[in-house]
Amino acid sequence: MAEKGGGNETVVMAGVGDFKKPLNLLQAIEEIQHMAALERNLDEPLDKNFFSTKQRIDFFMMGARNGFLNGFITALLTPLAFGVLDKMIPLFGDKQLTTFDEIYAFMLAVGFSLGFAIFLSSLHKCYVGTISKGMIRNLFGGMFAGITAKVIIVALAFNWLFVYLSPRHVYNALLFIHKYLPKTNLVPIYHWILEFRNVFPESVVFVALTSFLMVVIPLITLTVTSIRNRVRKERNLD
Repeated sequence: MAEKGGGNETVVMAGVGDFKKPLNLLQAIEEIQHMAALERNLDEPLDKNFFSTKQRIDFFMMGARNGFLNGFITALLTPLAFGVLDKMIPLFGDKQLTTFDEIYAFMLAVGFSLGFAIFLSSLHKCYVGTISKGMIRNLFGGMFAGITAKVIIVALAFNWLFVYLSPRHVYNALLFIHKYLPKTNLVPIYHWILEFRNVFPESVVFVALTSFLMVVIPLITLTVTSIRNRVRKERNLD
């Protein structure tokens, strides 16, 4: 195995074999960055088998866990954001929304996913060698699986709420409450619930789009980087 500068092959091989199971996403990214720095100095690519099956599974599971958990709370808050935009829920105590209020409600729903996607896009700088590419692919593959599971669960939950909050169910529930609060006017609450239930279908679509945005944007940057590196390599060969 040839290496630029020579004399550091032992260091490179030690770095390849010194993988640790990532305990969190930042640690996984750190491992990728270290491996990319090592591979960037090699004249010949490392054998892909240096990245073992166990290590592939570790990175996949780390991606799946983060894809499932990251943004989960934000996804559950999406109906509230739509409720604010549709002027069903007052923001800062006022239903008359200003431009700032609308931007704030929109960022509440999409801000985390967009920021997370931009953060992951920084890995395009590490998409340089056999091992670092494999680490990134397994991490993103796990994220895609985790995001898919999250979207399915959120879709099922929102669909259940939409079906359960039917006029009959809402009427029966409020009728039960009225027995204990006979002087309370529950008619406005009845109309508000029936109006608010309509945000759940559109929330499912929005959650799906913003969730997959977390992977699509980084994948686009990786694809562009891969094409650019291939073009540079071909130019150098010419």
